[in-house]
Amino acid sequence: KELSHLKYPVQVEQAMVRAIGNRVEIESSRFLWAEEKRGSLTGNIEFSEEAFQVDMDVATEGFDWKDLQELRPIRANGEETSFDFPITGVIRINPDYFRYGRYIWKPVQAQILFLEDQKREIRLTNTSLCGIETPGSIHLNSQGVHLDFNVVAGKQPLSDTLECLWERGDLMIGNFYLVGNINSTGNGKDLIESLRGKVEFASENGRIFRFGLLARIFAVVNITEILRGRTPDLIQEGLAFDNLIAEVSIEGGTLVIEELILVGPSMNLFSIGN
Repeated sequence: KELSHLKYPVQVEQAMVRAIGNRVEIESSRFLWAEEKRGSLTGNIEFSEEAFQVDMDVATEGFDWKDLQELRPIRANGEETSFDFPITGVIRINPDYFRYGRYIWKPVQAQILFLEDQKREIRLTNTSLCGIETPGSIHLNSQGVHLDFNVVAGKQPLSDTLECLWERGDLMIGNFYLVGNINSTGNGKDLIESLRGKVEFASENGRIFRFGLLARIFAVVNITEILRGRTPDLIQEGLAFDNLIAEVSIEGGTLVIEELILVGPSMNLFSIGN
């Protein structure tokens, strides 16, 4: 039966359900949502005067952020509403992937926790974006949204991650390591403006090919190398480095470089700024 009060109706194609007292057990099911996404649901619901207690597992195809935004209750007159019955418990979700814009998280394992006072928490326990692990949580309440994520990468190819994130895999090569935390509180655009965090980055045995102002520095270094009897073309071959270490902070819309150290055979570089 269609749940027609949702902007994207959910169609249950098949379900095997067992009812025992105040408990409903969903042994198997197939459903269609967001017009073309398929999924399955198993678990149980216990009914009481206080709340519906849920404990369920959902498997579904990959989905976009817009699918979640569209999957919301709508009144007959087109206005948004909300489910008015209290729910507690947990729903575990394992989609094939999650897409936000052109960014794709894969794999994805999440838990939606229904807490007291209509609070919701989404815990992401096994997620990866462009080779960077991003476990964390999203807290939802009447005041807004709070995000808290860790970022971790261990010996990943830098060019692959840059290509995935910014379609610029030709900027740098080498393996890299990353660890940090990013959090934010607010609604809509406030989430971007209130971003806070700190990230530590390290790379080894790599090369930098294009980096704006550094290209001019490369030209100067190239002259000094020629005077030393060497003739490398740093513009074409890039600047080789043995180690690159950076500590950066995120303060709203500003990325603050607290310390950047590059050690290489041609030059050493030190930088701070934003």
